[in-house]
Amino acid sequence: MKTPLILASLFLVACASQQHVNNDPKQIEKPLSFVAPNQLATADMYIFENPKDPAFKPDIYVGKGELRPSAVVPQHVHESSDEILVFSIGGGELIIDGKVYTIQKDQAYFIPRGVKHSYSNRSNYTAKFVQIYSPRGPEEKFFKWAPK
Repeated sequence: MKTPLILASLFLVACASQQHVNNDPKQIEKPLSFVAPNQLATADMYIFENPKDPAFKPDIYVGKGELRPSAVVPQHVHESSDEILVFSIGGGELIIDGKVYTIQKDQAYFIPRGVKHSYSNRSNYTAKFVQIYSPRGPEEKFFKWAPK
């Protein structure tokens, strides 16, 4: 029960500063899905854009991901975007600004822009999570992966 409330709260915080010209609701029926070259990570991307309505382009990214055992996301920084990760199934370690967090089910993390972070799954479980970037941008790397 906590996870939906956390997700709704994080979404509202991330969207609070966004300005939308068109306030019509939008739906994505099927995400864009990709798999990493090493097959240890997947990304399901929900991109809210409408080619028929170029004014509608919220500056936020929402996606789902999986990181299999032995998956590693090397240390990196998002200079212009904040990141939120909400784990529905835990596994592994997240290092944010030098502090180590052991990932467990239903935990959420806020990673401010400009902060170094990395992830490694040394567990026997596939970690599953929701990922939010505000503003959008870092998710562009997933387009380099193979379609799932």
